[in-house]
Amino acid sequence: MKAISSNRPNIRFSIAQWISMSENADSYELVIVSHQDQKIKEIIRVTKAWNTLSYALSKLQEQYESSILYDTENVEVLIGLQQNSNGNGDDVLLNWHRLVKVLPQENIIKYSSKEFGFEQIGVDIASVS
Repeated sequence: MKAISSNRPNIRFSIAQWISMSENADSYELVIVSHQDQKIKEIIRVTKAWNTLSYALSKLQEQYESSILYDTENVEVLIGLQQNSNGNGDDVLLNWHRLVKVLPQENIIKYSSKEFGFEQIGVDIASVS
């Protein structure tokens, strides 16, 4: 489970977590708790996380075009690397905003908070092989 501010697009994984996700491709689930201040905005459940990410990478040509212009310092990534906080290795960064917004499929389930609990707000019907 990863808790992250709703306005931060990247989730950080250690290399060990990333390897565990790949080794447990059919059973590893990612739960993202998106919050703003102290209030939960939504919970996103990504089942079969490794398969879902692999599918996302295979469908890049079908995703929306980035608004980042060519030949600038800025980039929009789905998956990237950055030094970890200890400075002795890398962490993997996943742009969950892009993953969730542009990849409709059954393995990504969103829940929104309601006054008396959580309610499922959408299940898409595309499948992941």
